Amino acid sequence: MDDEGDRTATFAMQGSVTEGPGDKWVNIDVSLTSAWGGSQPLRYNLCFYSTAWRSTSLGQTGANGYDYRVVRDDGSIGKGLCAPGTIARGATQSRTRIRVLDDSHEDSGERIEVRIQMLEPRNWDAARAVLDGPMERTLIIYNDEPPGQDGTPAVKGVSPALVAAIRGFIAEPGRSAEHVERWKRVLKAFGETDADLAGLEPMTSAEARDYAERKWPRWDEVAFVLAQLEAAAGTQDTTGTPPPVPEVTITADAASATEGGDASFTITADPPPAAPLAVDVSVAASGDYGVNPKTRTVTICGRA
Repeated sequence: MDDEGDRTATFAMQGSVTEGPGDKWVNIDVSLTSAWGGSQPLRYNLCFYSTAWRSTSLGQTGANGYDYRVVRDDGSIGKGLCAPGTIARGATQSRTRIRVLDDSHEDSGERIEVRIQMLEPRNWDAARAVLDGPMERTLIIYNDEPPGQDGTPAVKGVSPALVAAIRGFIAEPGRSAEHVERWKRVLKAFGETDADLAGLEPMTSAEARDYAERKWPRWDEVAFVLAQLEAAAGTQDTTGTPPPVPEVTITADAASATEGGDASFTITADPPPAAPLAVDVSVAASGDYGVNPKTRTVTICGRA
């Protein structure tokens, strides 16, 4: 057991990079303020979410449209959603690198979100290593081509690697019809045109977020990509944040009324409803006021 006192762990990555000839490198460093001398290494995952195209092999290069590649601390190419990293015994740092590939597309401003997950928490507890700062960092890749130079659209679409992964989920043996339909709806949302997708409703980012929040890790990247696509198309799904419920109040238009005259009241909904709102109003009185008790329905107009 190590007894050197508390440590601070940091998770650092630069915020932006401009692609260019020869490719660029971005370092992702997980560091400790002092070396960990325990018997077990400190393990973590770095998980990547992006609408940029991620290369998972040396054959997927900038020349055929790929934007970046993840290189793990042992020099291998990260192929899954998350790339594992390790701070070895006696070390203070582990480095994962993003290689930014120089493609010919006008696609400036693509974002890569990187989130850290601490694995084997008891080892981190033993090291008294507390993460200083957020669990997520964002890298923006800026373009080095003038807008429209190559004639390609600014949004290239969804990474072929992600589409291929989803087709693999659909083909998994023994899966339920519900499982298959769910992933086919994702393909529909991604713009795929398979004949068996006809009639299906595209998956929304709100639905995908719900699945991700159930701790189904396959849905993390899907929810991120769907949200980016919806934002780019101006159709961002907001069903995950329900509109506020209007509060209905009634107030008398005057503090008193003259006998034989009328008393009037105003009914207000705040905030204004998105659509016409029907409200049941009951009229009652005590004493000799000549009021005819009854209930009626009034409608508060929705906002334009």
